[in-house]
Amino acid sequence: MTERLVEFEITNRARQYGYVIWPKRRDAELRALLGDRDRVGVVMNGNSLGDRRVDWKYRRISVGPKATRALGDDQSRFQVTIEGDRLSVATS
Repeated sequence: MTERLVEFEITNRARQYGYVIWPKRRDAELRALLGDRDRVGVVMNGNSLGDRRVDWKYRRISVGPKATRALGDDQSRFQVTIEGDRLSVATS
């Protein structure tokens, strides 16, 4: 099975408010990755964040400002994959 990877930029808004926010042009890829889920377990950089709501209207998943503000300035991209029933979010 090939693993799906969706990659997009970490915006200042995402970093400040604690969201994984994707651009509209990536909507189809995230729908293919997540299906029609309203909630998903999230693991960010190896840390489990528990179940999080998928906000399809605003194209975002809350991971908390503590998680995103701690990201270094050299980390500018989210890399999102699905591993079993959990969404894995890595940064690069």
